[in-house]
Amino acid sequence: MSSSPLVNKSTLVYNQIISFSPTKTPFKTPKGTKRKDNDENLPPGSCSTFSSRPSKKIRFSKPKSTSSVPPLFFPHRDDPPDPVLCSKCSDPVPPTKPTSKRYSTEEKLDMMLQALEDCHWKLSHFLHAISDHTTRGGRGARHAQVMSAFLQGRGTYTPIEIIDLWVRSPDSRIAKNTNHAELMYSFSTPYKAIRPLRPAITSLAVQMTEVKLASEAKKAVKPDAGLHATLRVKGAHKADLLDIGSSTFAEIGALQLQVQPVASRLLSTIAGGTTDIVRKRRPVETVVINALSTLNFTRNNEARLLPLMKGLLYFAHSAPVDLISYNSRTGDMPAYTTIYKAVKHLGKQESAATLARGRDPKVVGVIQFDNVQNYTKQRDHRVGRVNHMNIGMAGTFYELEDVNVEALSLESKQELVAKKSVAIVICWPVEGVEEPDTVLEVG
Repeated sequence: MSSSPLVNKSTLVYNQIISFSPTKTPFKTPKGTKRKDNDENLPPGSCSTFSSRPSKKIRFSKPKSTSSVPPLFFPHRDDPPDPVLCSKCSDPVPPTKPTSKRYSTEEKLDMMLQALEDCHWKLSHFLHAISDHTTRGGRGARHAQVMSAFLQGRGTYTPIEIIDLWVRSPDSRIAKNTNHAELMYSFSTPYKAIRPLRPAITSLAVQMTEVKLASEAKKAVKPDAGLHATLRVKGAHKADLLDIGSSTFAEIGALQLQVQPVASRLLSTIAGGTTDIVRKRRPVETVVINALSTLNFTRNNEARLLPLMKGLLYFAHSAPVDLISYNSRTGDMPAYTTIYKAVKHLGKQESAATLARGRDPKVVGVIQFDNVQNYTKQRDHRVGRVNHMNIGMAGTFYELEDVNVEALSLESKQELVAKKSVAIVICWPVEGVEEPDTVLEVG
């Protein structure tokens, strides 16, 4: 049987040691000192043969060789096999990478809690320190990157998922014999002053919603928002007939959804409009538009476009003053005096528009006049009250469409008469007759 070509580590190490040829380096002479001549035939003087000074260490220099010899080492029994040495063997061992131990979630939690205990910190200290961005010296780059990735939702778990676990955890239950239940959804107590999680997080939600609703209402009642109908002389957005019509209600609803989306959604939820069922009686959208208009009118006395329309409707149907006063008290419409001023203001606008329309030479129309009698009988007899009859005249103007204005021009007719232009009209009374019955010339 032939010998195996395997070479173990000890043989390689021994060959490396043999391959080196140690040489003695010459002793160094201090600078400025001349070396004495030593005659080896002369015995030393009174000195002993052996020197009392300690001998210097002999340095061995590695011989220069071009051969690639692996470095000298003394392997430990626990070290992994060297891939260089194993490459010379017949059965090479592949290089191994150091592997880290896998820890379970419980073990990692224990390690983190132990680290906090070693730092003399509680969990609240750690969460506050890593979340605080108002430190005087500023945060480090690594700290800022970690918090930015977490708060922007780029991690494995989002912040709201963690908060949801906190709220639903049995550890955050409200303790008995405490007033923490009264602090749930609190508007009066600042959320920062509430220590338990559930009352604090619910109070935070309602207080932030309250701020948002106030911000939306403040934006909705601005003069340029579209809800103003002022009667002031120097008012920026006066009441106009063009703003009052059949499409006004829908336009106000679209404006509310654009400027006050949160308020509209909450009112729709209260009215039960979260489902897709369209109601035939008291539609949710109509009720929400009316309620939100009343709230905006209560906040700003000039944001009264829809309440003014309701007041004009009551005024046109001769509603009692007491009924108008009641609705004014509840914020559904302005006062009676304001409605009366609005009627006079809109009447002046209508008369000016009608007068300008009637004076327009391009408009063709017909006016119909009729006499009017109105008898007023006093039901309650008082001093100075008498029965009387109002006699007058009323006129109605009808505008004609698709009429050529030049046909009614007197100047155009005079020019045609001067030119002696004649228009010939031919009548054909019976079918099949070749000659016309009548020929009419119109000059």
